[in-house]
Amino acid sequence: MARTKIHLVSVAREALASGVSATAENFRLCVPKFSKWLKSSEGKRFEARGKGYDDGVYLTSALLRKFLPRGYTHFCFSKDGEEVNVVLRGFFKFTGLTVADEDEESNVTAEAHSFLFHGYNMEDAQRFCVTTKSNGENGKYTFRKIFGDWYAFAGSKNTGNTWKLGADVSSLYPIPDLDPIAGVGPRIISYVDRTVSEMPDAARESFLEMVNQSQVTVMVEQNEERHEHIFPIQKSWVDHVAILTSEGFPWSQHEAFEVFDRYGLRRVALEICTDMSKLSSSMDDIRNSTDTEGAVLYLERLDGVAVGLIKVKSDHYVIARRTREILRGLVKASEGRKPLELELEKTKGKLREGMKTLTHVAGCAEHHQEWSKRAEDFASSWVGTFQASDDVTRRALVTEFHMKFGSLYHRFLASQKVLPLSDFSLEVARAAAPRRGGPLPSEEDPDSPQHGPSDGESAGEGKGQGKGKGKGKGKSKGKSWWRRPRRS
Repeated sequence: MARTKIHLVSVAREALASGVSATAENFRLCVPKFSKWLKSSEGKRFEARGKGYDDGVYLTSALLRKFLPRGYTHFCFSKDGEEVNVVLRGFFKFTGLTVADEDEESNVTAEAHSFLFHGYNMEDAQRFCVTTKSNGENGKYTFRKIFGDWYAFAGSKNTGNTWKLGADVSSLYPIPDLDPIAGVGPRIISYVDRTVSEMPDAARESFLEMVNQSQVTVMVEQNEERHEHIFPIQKSWVDHVAILTSEGFPWSQHEAFEVFDRYGLRRVALEICTDMSKLSSSMDDIRNSTDTEGAVLYLERLDGVAVGLIKVKSDHYVIARRTREILRGLVKASEGRKPLELELEKTKGKLREGMKTLTHVAGCAEHHQEWSKRAEDFASSWVGTFQASDDVTRRALVTEFHMKFGSLYHRFLASQKVLPLSDFSLEVARAAAPRRGGPLPSEEDPDSPQHGPSDGESAGEGKGQGKGKGKGKGKSKGKSWWRRPRRS
């Protein structure tokens, strides 16, 4: 039943050793097309179960839950008639235990047990490990020795790329100056290449051998100051969060974090609790926090075997995210000719309804009017500032909303003003020609239910792939939300 978008490209010769050729086949969910399919005669019977964004895709397909994370890339290396295959994939889909831990309402938490590993249920968990949820983008990497040379494999949640260690990644996968979303994959690649090259020789060889022999994937979270979600990011950094087996299941967090500390790899905070009776209160503490997006909890047996992952979102995050998603239409309307006052009034009504329906957040009945008032004031401040500003500041306000929302939102909470804007947004605005329509610079949030993954995150982003017949664009087969791979 399930379908994905397939992207097949040739890896550039500059990324490979002499005499070696390789292809990269990237599989990615097409959630908007799945949503359309749910309304078709074929998909109608899955409509209730498929409610939500990518949650619905996974809830309707046990096959995807078992085998396919959001991004999955298969590499095939060839030399003198021999082949070596490598798979790069991230976390399996996981969810929260209650509706309070979801960004948008869906049916997924009612069947949270379906997302646990190995057929386990919650009663099989004997300890839980609390890790900080960074305010950034998932990334992944691994290393393999292929035909005698070391290769790195890395990418964002949706992408995967490869290069021979020592190759010029800045040329193969250049980071776009003013498009942080398209730059997620290249920045992770740059970080991985720089990190391993700066290790002392003995440590580097030891780390590469450990990853290669264990065939593990290392998971990271990239926090980019020019691509915020809900919280401000003052300076970019990358955190290590987990190590996955070749089958995609997490190592015990204790063992994974020992590896991170041994090799000096920056990581998120970790707290291990063997008293499962404290799980509920720990989750409540996370939901009540106002300085974090939430946390990821690893459920484990005492022998370290992973039972499953669960996410916990702070109420502050969920309310702020609802605000952002509703305001997208208002910001888009600023590019048109119609009076913004009319769109603002419509948006205020949507905010009141949106906050009133956040029934999965504790205290909604008592506080939804307070939440909507704050959001309405934020919208009014943005519109008032936009109308009073010159063209450059107007373009910067749009960019700040899409790229630096955390700073914009928390600046308003602290001062009741949306100014002053960041240097980055002003730089983008000055570089952009006046226009109507089109992104500024790239407005799609890959985690937004209003948008699919950014076009900037294709498997062949940058120069590193697709220098064969496809000239960098590869072969994309995206007519349905799942399709069997077909070579061409």
